[in-house]
Amino acid sequence: MEDGSSTGTFTRAGAQARVTIIGRDGYAKADDQAGMKMIGVPKPVQRRAAGRWLKVPTQGFTGFTIAEFASALTTYFGPVEPKVRQATLNGRKVVVVSWRNGSKLHIANTGPAYPFRAEFKGQHPGLIEFSEYGAPLHITAPSNAIDISNAG
Repeated sequence: MEDGSSTGTFTRAGAQARVTIIGRDGYAKADDQAGMKMIGVPKPVQRRAAGRWLKVPTQGFTGFTIAEFASALTTYFGPVEPKVRQATLNGRKVVVVSWRNGSKLHIANTGPAYPFRAEFKGQHPGLIEFSEYGAPLHITAPSNAIDISNAG
């Protein structure tokens, strides 16, 4: 995430997609039909668009800003456990915030309080790995994206 833009890779049930959000413009790319289906590309477009960048409506993508991600933590996963625990994750000291449904968020316990890993259970299961804090990043729109943002 950088200055109102974000980029990342999602994997769900073996399907993978790359997503980039720049302001109000969204771009998505998946190399197969399963990835296209995961990001909501209409079925008639899935086969032809696999492996290509698509300009897509952004309303389907949430959690791509720090504020949206923080809001989603309480909206989707319910109340948190009253106590946090300390642990080590990949050699780093972390604080683990847990939800009553078993979901967990691992946050740095030294230095800036960056999230490192989110493990979600229940209705919206998934794993998010946060990395490359402080790395130089320049998010740009993919060239030659096919605009399906106004498709029905």
